[in-house]
Amino acid sequence: MPRKTSKSYSLKLGILCALIVIMAIPTMFISYIVYERSARADDAVKEVSDRYGGAQIIGGPILALPSWTRTPLDHIEANIGRHKSGAGQYIIFPDTGEVTMDSFKTTARKRGLFKVPTYEGDVAIKAKFSAFSNYEFNENRQFNKSDAAIFFALSDPRGLVTDPVLTLPSGTKISLIPTRSSTAIACCDIQLAGEEIIEKPRASGLQSQSGLTYLYAPIGPHFDEISKGDLRIDLRLSGAKSLSLVPFANTTRGAITSDWKHPGFDGHFPPRDYTVDKKGFTASWSVPFLSRGIAAHGKAETMSRLVNKNYVMRVNFVSNLNPYRMLNRALKYSVLFMGIIFLTFFLSEIVMSVPIHPAQYGLVGLAQAVFYLLLLAFSEHVGFNFSFCISALATISLTSIYAATSFGHTGYALRYGVIFACVYGFMFTLLSVQGAALLTSAIVCFFMVALTMYLTRNLDWYGESNKGVDEKLTVNQGAVK
Repeated sequence: MPRKTSKSYSLKLGILCALIVIMAIPTMFISYIVYERSARADDAVKEVSDRYGGAQIIGGPILALPSWTRTPLDHIEANIGRHKSGAGQYIIFPDTGEVTMDSFKTTARKRGLFKVPTYEGDVAIKAKFSAFSNYEFNENRQFNKSDAAIFFALSDPRGLVTDPVLTLPSGTKISLIPTRSSTAIACCDIQLAGEEIIEKPRASGLQSQSGLTYLYAPIGPHFDEISKGDLRIDLRLSGAKSLSLVPFANTTRGAITSDWKHPGFDGHFPPRDYTVDKKGFTASWSVPFLSRGIAAHGKAETMSRLVNKNYVMRVNFVSNLNPYRMLNRALKYSVLFMGIIFLTFFLSEIVMSVPIHPAQYGLVGLAQAVFYLLLLAFSEHVGFNFSFCISALATISLTSIYAATSFGHTGYALRYGVIFACVYGFMFTLLSVQGAALLTSAIVCFFMVALTMYLTRNLDWYGESNKGVDEKLTVNQGAVK
């Protein structure tokens, strides 16, 4: 039987490096499958959103007043009245606003294999306006208080379970209705110049960037009472994915309670306080005037920042039922873990002096690739954590038994099972601790390199130590002949 030389180990190591690169190909195809399944899950989310309301954004109430600008020319003031209908809108924000979102219940809506979390709950909004005489305006700006209106913005009215109602300080209730055009607030100014009245159209300020739906309530007959107490809007709302609140007042406070156990907070304003436990979560926000970064009042077209979808307080109803994010993270580390498995076989081959054919390494690599396919398939049915246990147990059993038989020691199956269990345990830990993933993987890689260097410290990679032995064998064979 031919001896296994150190040169063959050098060649074998080069072949293994090539195999690791080749084995990345099947994992790449699996990542395409994950992408396709994730797209189908997104379609399921869209379908549910169309029925129950999508990612909801709440903004308002705000006060809108028709206005115009004039020059101090007495002989043309008579023309003002004939052109009030063409006036632009002036926006006044409340001094304080408070939004309470109580007892938001979540339900997992199933579409085929996919489950989409939706929410539903009551929303109570309070707003306090100062007396109109307290505001400082340009002396040339005139207002038509009789056509004043309260506007309220919502991203997806399909999520309305009840019609929103505006309650004035006197107790008068006014139903909010949709605006009569796609432009929520007509934005044009009238500039008086000489004998002419020049109408200068503007972009639809609040509507231009938002895609929000504006509801409004005319309050002209009740204008004088809006500063005498709190305005209130009550509604019941459903949606999916996320719930956002625009800081619509000079000082805006928000609070939410829900039974969802996996919230995520983003947007421009993080919560001041939140708790998450087995019963759900609570969160509260407070955005002061200077932090909000928007003037207390102004022309509608200058207030586009109000409806910036990132300039909000937001809570995401993150789905723990969607495994694709974790699968993508696992696939990113596939080359690392396949390399660790191959390195384990290679070191065993050196220590035990038992040759392993590259085809056997290829079969072991395919087993690791099939692990990710099993993980994807089971995750859609039983969740990521349980599917990881099933897929890892099956792959560990297969690989450890194959390793034991390949090295000719079937009793070593348990030993290899423990080694591979540690590898997959490390993988699960790496996926769970996202913040420390880089540090953890770097430490393990350093340890594996150090272990390889230690076990191969006496290996003669060039095979020089065997040169004299081979020459002596050749001489002896010639003497025998």
